[in-house]
Amino acid sequence: MFDETTMEGALSRLIEDPPRHARWLNTIALLEYTGARKMLKSQASSGMSEMILRHAAEESRHAHFFKRAALRIDASVAADFSDASLLCGAAAKAYFYELDHGFCERLKQAGFSGDSLSYASYLYVTTAIEERADWLYPIYHRLLRRAKLPISLSGIIAEEAGHLQEMQGALAAVDPDYLERIESLRPFEEQLFDVFLSQVLLELDGEANAA
Repeated sequence: MFDETTMEGALSRLIEDPPRHARWLNTIALLEYTGARKMLKSQASSGMSEMILRHAAEESRHAHFFKRAALRIDASVAADFSDASLLCGAAAKAYFYELDHGFCERLKQAGFSGDSLSYASYLYVTTAIEERADWLYPIYHRLLRRAKLPISLSGIIAEEAGHLQEMQGALAAVDPDYLERIESLRPFEEQLFDVFLSQVLLELDGEANAA
């Protein structure tokens, strides 16, 4: 698993290159948007709770925040979510979709099915992503402050922490083994994130060599 030092180094290099940084921000916007869309699509309308609607709305707002930040840095490279507007877009999409699919398959093997499977999958995938955000965003926020860029992640960090606490409470209500289960699922998420980050590092090294 890549450590905080590796992540900090990659982010520092991204921040130093505005066009590439804009593509990174746009990629985060895509992931936040994908999460919001997945939340709404994964649940039947009859079972759509206030929590899910609120969470999806907040993730959509986060996507807008990162999109606007990307446009402020370099509007020429972040107009949409096309491949050219993203940093390692294919790897970012694979991270999310493989996480969702992999968790769902593991929950099926544990005996979940039907609506309970959809809801448990939403909770576990969201928990894993919130834990990743809880690790990544404070590092990124610190580096943005150090670079004196007008982008503050403090509000998003607080909301993501609240989401994580809410997910843990909901998991406790639907799965008596949630503590052991999330522990068993974390290595899978770590493996997928490492693949994504390795692609980012390869692109950074490739562009540095080209220069």
